[in-house]
Amino acid sequence: MSMSPWVSARGGKPAALPVIADPKLAAAAELLMAAGYAVTAPMDLNERAHLSPREQQVAALLLDGASNKAIARALEISVHTAKFHVTAVLDKVGARNRADAVAIIMREGLIAV
Repeated sequence: MSMSPWVSARGGKPAALPVIADPKLAAAAELLMAAGYAVTAPMDLNERAHLSPREQQVAALLLDGASNKAIARALEISVHTAKFHVTAVLDKVGARNRADAVAIIMREGLIAV
């Protein structure tokens, strides 16, 4: 399948859609990218983010709305280490912020609630 390059109007990372992509899909993706959103393929169930046991603990605390300081106290680690783990969770699930991470974790069933 041939791919065509496609760059966001705001100078984002290049992306590609199949040449045979539905024109409405392409137009919607272009509008999202122009608004600054990252357009990515849906995560395959086999490609779910793998969270380490500690990251699962941190993710569970994120679901409770815990701050880095509260996470540090609950896990008996430094605030710096808690921040490191939170960043790792956000990166692994592809989240922009804590609220986005919570939504992704719940939607993808990454931890048992």
